[in-house]
Formats: sequence, C-alpha cells, structure tokens
Amino acid sequence: MAQNLKTVTLIFALASLAACNKSDNEVVKVAPATQSTEYAASISKVKEHYQIDTLLILGNRNKKQLLQNLQTQTLQEIKNVQGIPDFIRAFLDSNSVTKTFEMANPNQDWQPGDLPVFEFRKTLVKPEKNSTDSVFITMLLPKKMPRQQLAYFAIGNNIAVLAHYYGGSRKMEQISIFKFEGTQIVDFWFDNDCEFAAEKEKILKYLSRPKPPKVYNSAC
Repeated sequence: MAQNLKTVTLIFALASLAACNKSDNEVVKVAPATQSTEYAASISKVKEHYQIDTLLILGNRNKKQLLQNLQTQTLQEIKNVQGIPDFIRAFLDSNSVTKTFEMANPNQDWQPGDLPVFEFRKTLVKPEKNSTDSVFITMLLPKKMPRQQLAYFAIGNNIAVLAHYYGGSRKMEQISIFKFEGTQIVDFWFDNDCEFAAEKEKILKYLSRPKPPKVYNSAC
C-alpha cells in the first residue's frame, strides 16, 4: 500500500508536544482526514536503526489493533524500571534526546517541572590556583534527578504497555504500547498528556475511548 507519509525518527521529546503553548495565530497541523485508516505498523528499520512514522501514530492508524492485542493477553506487571526488558529500555534510550531515557521508580524522587530542584552539596575546591591544599565548601547546586517516573509497566507474549509521568510546565503522563517479536520492536503507539492512570483497568478504559487524530504544533 502506497504511503505519502514521511517517516521520521521519533525523539522521545515528542512528549513535550502536548505541553507547548499555542498562540491564536499559530499554525498547527493535523493528520489529514482523507488519509487511509487501514492498519499499518509505525516501525521500520533502516541500517539497524528504528524509524517511527509519527504521523501514522498521531492519526491512530495502529492504535485499534495494538489495543485489541493488549486487551486479549495476560499481562505480567513489573513494578520497577530495572525489571523492564533490556530491548525495550534500549528502544527508549535510542529515541531519547540524551540517548539515555532516565526514569525513576514509583515513589522515588524525580523532576516533574521545568525548574530544577536545588540541594546543598559539599564540593572539594582549591582556594588558590597553585595551592596543594584543598578544602570542602558547601554550595547550592541543582539536584540530578530523572525527568520521568514509572507509573505502570506490564508485558505479555508479544505486547507491552508503559505509562510514565514526565515533567514540563506541569506534570503529565504518556502511555505507550510496544509490539515485539523476540527482542525486536515491530510496532509502537503512544499518547501523551493522558489522564493519570497507574492501573491496567484505568489505562485500558482511557485508551478505549474514541479520540480524534492528534493536533500538534509544528513549531515544537
């Protein structure tokens, strides 16, 4: 089936799309109403690198099939980041801006907003350039914390779902569905700025609601 969509590499910073401020005269784009609604996978591979058709995802062309697959499988919940399979974590890493998708466990500290959290830390410094002595001084420095926090992760035979919170102008949530074969991701869908849901039933209920194609800001 011919496709007119340009395949672009997904940067996980797309989570910030929903948080961008839109002015009254700002140009926005929407998945065309005339585009095909037939199922198509959003994932392709070029020279061993994942490429993701984000317009296909925004148009919800693969959501229905992935959701049906998710609903019919028995899922095993994993309650910490370290338990998420390596191939899914590698996929998240490769598509993040920093190439390291850092995510805190539930109830661990993380940075939910744009403003950093500061802490007092002792730092070893030399009082003079040529001095051989060093002293500790206390400085107020930004605290290094993940920008995401795990809300829910579960995996089945060939499907997985991840809900995580992320920061910005406010705390938000993104829900992602991964379809895989072995250790290869073969399809992927996500929605950001979701209702806060950290349980399977609430996530499935939210995802089952009919939603129009996503409107997004072309300048973000």
